[in-house]
Amino acid sequence: MATTQSRVSSAKQSVRSGKMTDSRRERLLEIQKREQLKGMLVNKFKLKYGNKPNISRYIDNEVQRFLANDRLNESNLNALDTKIGREADLREKKDAILDDRRSERAYSAVSR
Repeated sequence: MATTQSRVSSAKQSVRSGKMTDSRRERLLEIQKREQLKGMLVNKFKLKYGNKPNISRYIDNEVQRFLANDRLNESNLNALDTKIGREADLREKKDAILDDRRSERAYSAVSR
C-alpha cells in the first residue's frame, strides 16, 4: 500500500509539471480512485462492525481481496457485507465465551 501511495503522490507531482502521458495519468488516477474506494469500504465496515483488533485486520484483508477479485456491484458488496458480518459475529461470540471462561476461573479461584 505504501508503494501505491508513493506512486500516486509522485504521479500528482508529474501531473502538475505536465511531464506525464495521458495513458499513465489515467492509470494513476484509477489507482488513486481504487485506493480511495478501499479506504471508504474499510472505514464503513469498521464503523459498522467495530474497529477492534480481532476484526479490523480481517476487514482490511477481505476488502483487499474483494477489490482484487470481484466486480464492484451491489450484489457483491452485499455479499461482502454479509461475510464480514458473519465473521464479526463469530469472533464476538468466541470472545464472549473466552471472557466467560476467564470469569469462571477467577470466581472458582476466589471461592476456594
